[in-house]
Amino acid sequence: MDHFGRIWKLRCANGAVAHSACIAFGMERLALALLHHHGCDVEAWPDNVRELLWGDSREQHCC
Repeated sequence: MDHFGRIWKLRCANGAVAHSACIAFGMERLALALLHHHGCDVEAWPDNVRELLWGDSREQHCC
């Protein structure tokens, strides 16, 4: 797990290459993109997006 430590030359206090648990999925970027595109009210998001993310859609909640 020293990928980023080696690339960015990150060192620990003892001089060893720093290790990171980052796996670079960018989940916060994905969340920000979804919020930016669809808004903060997830109940108003398109059914196909809700279904893909949570297996949930408004159709399942009516009646």
